[in-house]
Amino acid sequence: MAATLSENRGLRLGALCGLYVAQGIPFGFVTITLVAYLADRGVSTADIGAVVAMTSLPWTFKFLWGPVIDRFGFSSMGRRRPWILLAQSAMAATVGAMILIPDLANQVRTVVWLVCLTNVFASLQDVAVDALAVDLLPPRERGRANGLMYGCSYGGSAIGGAGLGWILDAAGLRAALLTQIGMILAIMLIPLCLRERRGERLFPWTAGKARSMGEAERPRTVGALFRNLGKAFRSRASRLCVVLALVSKFAVAVSSTLIVTLTIQDLGWEQKAFTDF
Repeated sequence: MAATLSENRGLRLGALCGLYVAQGIPFGFVTITLVAYLADRGVSTADIGAVVAMTSLPWTFKFLWGPVIDRFGFSSMGRRRPWILLAQSAMAATVGAMILIPDLANQVRTVVWLVCLTNVFASLQDVAVDALAVDLLPPRERGRANGLMYGCSYGGSAIGGAGLGWILDAAGLRAALLTQIGMILAIMLIPLCLRERRGERLFPWTAGKARSMGEAERPRTVGALFRNLGKAFRSRASRLCVVLALVSKFAVAVSSTLIVTLTIQDLGWEQKAFTDF
């Protein structure tokens, strides 16, 4: 049987970093390339602000995914791996839906909701990958792995911004969207082809079974799940973290919205100059 993520340190770090690149690509595409495309076609600051808002909003509430992932799953394929595969597939599908829109600049409301859905699934992938990291990484590896993963997320944003911006300038929006889908699906080969632990199923129809991971028992009912969530938020620190999560992206979102309309619409920058910058 091939090496598993739990048994191979290099494979483990490489997989986690690759999955974080997949999170950054859609975020960079929307907040850099797509907003530049819309601004270049005269879309208003308010509408661009709505697109940026729906990029960030699903990440604000991503803490809700944690208990869901812990409660439900297909553990014979791994505790986290099925959720990652679901999230990546859905990310590719929602990006693909944009290809069906003839003119994004004239259907901004539809674009806003598709952007929201893409980031709902990207935030799900983020939580599932973080849970996978906690499951598999020994304490001595977690600090370095966390830095590498976060750096790869920024790398993905650069690919989604400048990289897809170059493709959009050279071959058009459809080519940029298709390239983005191809990159997400290519990265999805990581969880598709690698098991978390020895003995697990690679696919639902292959042999294997769930293995004990020494974790706390899952909540047996949805009611128990929400009771546990309620206990978590009895802490003052937890409630403060929720407030911080709600406001931490405010300045970034405002600057992301205003800078694109300022540079492209007011200062006359070309779209590619903005994505390069």
